[in-house]
Amino acid sequence: MKKVYIETYGCQMNEHDSDRMLSILSEKGYTATRQPREADVVIVNTCSVRSKAEQKAYSSIGRYTGLKKKNPEAWQDRLVVFSGCVAQQEGARLLKRFQGLNVVVGPSQVHRIDELIVRARTEESVVAVAPETAQDRFRNPVTDVHGIKAYVTIMEGCNNFCSYCTVPFLRGREVSRSARHIMDEVYVLVASGVREIVLLGQNVNSYADTPRHFPAPAS
Repeated sequence: MKKVYIETYGCQMNEHDSDRMLSILSEKGYTATRQPREADVVIVNTCSVRSKAEQKAYSSIGRYTGLKKKNPEAWQDRLVVFSGCVAQQEGARLLKRFQGLNVVVGPSQVHRIDELIVRARTEESVVAVAPETAQDRFRNPVTDVHGIKAYVTIMEGCNNFCSYCTVPFLRGREVSRSARHIMDEVYVLVASGVREIVLLGQNVNSYADTPRHFPAPAS
């Protein structure tokens, strides 16, 4: 059976994105492992808001790509994935920095993780950091929660452009998810035994059921 190891840095949104990737890959036959050396796919999901978390992510990716260099026979069929805000920020530059890195995927593309991994099996490397359409980025919610608490994303992005924050550039402008899709996800979670729902978003107070579209911020 195929195994996936996911290492997560950052906020609750990143934790939820990691849960989404695990849920998607579980449907493709993967099981989670706590041992990266056992994994067929190693994912480091990153945060760029705090420098320490970013540096830890770089250290982890360097360690896993280093293992591929030191032991190519054991790691030749294993994929290393760099996801999250640092991946969005750095894009294809990460492939030059870390030889052996297979996939770079930004936050708005994590719903495609299964497709990207399949592509990486036949292509040298895959980069997916382009902004996704408003509602597509919310595809593949987590439905196999084990416990009484679950996260539900209701919006992403921010329009404030604070001088100290990179969120509008990495997560994009504010995009709200449709109330119908939110409720559909909540019903499924409650039916599976969840009793506490945490609504997620970079700026949940800006949620609007009618999706608002904004141009991408200048880089």
